[in-house]
Amino acid sequence: MQTLAQWKLNTKTRYKIIPISGSDDRHPIIRVGGGPYQLYSPPFHTLPDLECHIAPPYVVINAGPKCVGQDLTEIARVYYQSEESTDKRNELLSQLQLLCKTWALFEGAKHAAKTWATKQRKELRFETLFSAGKRKRALTESAVLRLSRQQEVADVNMMVEDWVESGRH
Repeated sequence: MQTLAQWKLNTKTRYKIIPISGSDDRHPIIRVGGGPYQLYSPPFHTLPDLECHIAPPYVVINAGPKCVGQDLTEIARVYYQSEESTDKRNELLSQLQLLCKTWALFEGAKHAAKTWATKQRKELRFETLFSAGKRKRALTESAVLRLSRQQEVADVNMMVEDWVESGRH
């Protein structure tokens, strides 16, 4: 398994901009380069890939939740609506499915981590209570007797104070 430090962040990764169904953002993208500007309209299938230093796990964290519950087949169909070849459509569909599966792994790991943390807290509480119980059992019988006598004395003192305050003497 790769850690984030293992991703080559000094190299660029290529990404596609794909509008998600139901998105209100249907505005064109204007790209200004070394020459005249170019206008790209949704679904942006003619827009060149975006090259950036963003590591793939961050893209999954951003795009994964946006794909949950979406009709991935429809997204691929709309993206390549003018293309005759179904190969590109199927490849995009496969990539979107992989994105969703990867996001599901992230979500599953999040749930598993919360479950593990809850279990650890419960075990820690049990161990604390259990070790407190061991300490109590370790008290000698004389210490228990001494504690019970101190309590009896405190109870008698309280009864005397109540009797004095009541004026029944």
